[in-house]
Amino acid sequence: MSNEFLRDAYLEQVSQAVDEVYPADKNKPSIYRDTTSFFINDAKNTREQLDLKIKIAQVQDELADARQHDEVLEKRLMGLIASLDDSKQKDATDRHNRLNRVRKVCQTLYQLCEGKNPTETQQKTAKFLAALWLISENHQGDYRTLHQRLKAPYKVAITLRFIDDVLRNQLAQVPNWESFTDPDMRYKNEQNQQRWFAAVAMPIMMAALFQDAGLQHPLALRLLNGARGELDPFRVLNQEERPSLLKMNYRFSVDYVTLGLGVDYATNYASPEEQILAHATTLEVVKDAYKPMQGIGELIKIPQIYASVVFSTKQHFVREDVPKDCMLVDQLGKKGVLQPALAKSFSGITGLFPQGFGVLNQDYKGMVYGLNPNSAHEPHCLPLLDHNDALVNQPEHVLAKAENFYFTSTRKQFSVVEKAKIDVLVKPNNTPPDTNFWQPSQYFTRWQPTWAAL
Repeated sequence: MSNEFLRDAYLEQVSQAVDEVYPADKNKPSIYRDTTSFFINDAKNTREQLDLKIKIAQVQDELADARQHDEVLEKRLMGLIASLDDSKQKDATDRHNRLNRVRKVCQTLYQLCEGKNPTETQQKTAKFLAALWLISENHQGDYRTLHQRLKAPYKVAITLRFIDDVLRNQLAQVPNWESFTDPDMRYKNEQNQQRWFAAVAMPIMMAALFQDAGLQHPLALRLLNGARGELDPFRVLNQEERPSLLKMNYRFSVDYVTLGLGVDYATNYASPEEQILAHATTLEVVKDAYKPMQGIGELIKIPQIYASVVFSTKQHFVREDVPKDCMLVDQLGKKGVLQPALAKSFSGITGLFPQGFGVLNQDYKGMVYGLNPNSAHEPHCLPLLDHNDALVNQPEHVLAKAENFYFTSTRKQFSVVEKAKIDVLVKPNNTPPDTNFWQPSQYFTRWQPTWAAL
């Protein structure tokens, strides 16, 4: 990030959260590095433990056949058993450390998106999503690698708000969530908050984070990157590669959730029984996300589709086209590819424009800020700067389609004089006169006080 961004405490906090999930430095500790390490070491440890078990059985047979007491064999047996116990204990310790890191990451993301009431929760989530967009917008260099890192935390945040709406309107039946028909009950007291976090938030966040854990497996990485790293991992896979990768991703993702993580017994917010149920929910959602038929897997599949549009890793990414591409979930729902009710619910949360997207009208430069717009084409907008790049002190409001210069039909309705005002608005950015958006991150220092007050 630029120095302007580094001086903002909130954006730095969000950037650190991204690093804890998927850092730019692959050697830096993170939950995704833990995933790769598990896949590399698990097979090795399994082989070593199997060898030890075979040797233990052989020594036990020798002792059974011995006609007299053999201290050498007994010492050897005790040493082998101790080595096996040590290896198993190391596996248990490593698993505990992985779960501990995942728990901390999920708690961080949850706190960044969760408020004391529904309104504050919506506002905090909108700011978090906008921050990720601004980080992308401000980035210089290879955007595809950055977008790959931003997608997971973005998906987690939008999934949490999706779950609120799904449960509020009873759009899906999720195992172990039968008693959570009113998501707003969690704001009543601390006990409800803890129950919600343990039974609903944590399982769905873990499912969203590790839905594609299998892509961190060496075999999957080899397919994506090539044996010598000669391939573009973001390329369009051919007809042989795609089904092979899907199978690997499913198998290894389930393995990681089951064996690499398992049940988290070391929490102070849920009983062992509750954690067993929470793990079962995570596993069921992850498994269902790979089934061709519609089911609860769409609770993470739909946010994944949306996050992949907002932070596309395609070779030719056009930021201006993202709102048009965000119609994909709604279109898939209408075609029946996704459950229509779930697609409609999700699209109602996001609208057409991603949080943080820069919008223009005849009076100011603004930023999309606020979930659940009344109309997909009319986002909640926060005015930021006037045509002289001076700070605008106006509250958030609905930007009508007839006032939003993102739409060609709106721009055509204005006179030559009004169009000239738009030229002035975007001139410092060296954008073509007919531009329909701007990039707020490029003027961040001018409207940072507004951002800090959000």
